[in-house]
Amino acid sequence: MPADFNLSVESYGQQYDIISKVAYLIGVPKKIFENENEPPKIDIYNRLEIEKKARIIRNLCSLRTQLERNFLKRCQGIQREGRSIIGMPEYIPSSILQQLSEDGIDI
Repeated sequence: MPADFNLSVESYGQQYDIISKVAYLIGVPKKIFENENEPPKIDIYNRLEIEKKARIIRNLCSLRTQLERNFLKRCQGIQREGRSIIGMPEYIPSSILQQLSEDGIDI
């Protein structure tokens, strides 16, 4: 076996670690991590889920993504109906807002 083979296997594993960390932080659903045929690693998800700062970043990214989806409908709900983001659970999962609140971030 060539000497550089171990290095390439090691860097391959590091690439998956980086992919898993970025996937967690941008809010990739847990079910993707749980699928053994997908690149993100569930052990990294579990490790980052314990870290408060990582959870906050993940939930803020998820919130931003949810706000961008169907932005016009959300905007109309706020402007025309006087609704708040919290009052639109059909667009913003309450679990994101609840976890942010538990981590000390009030929206």
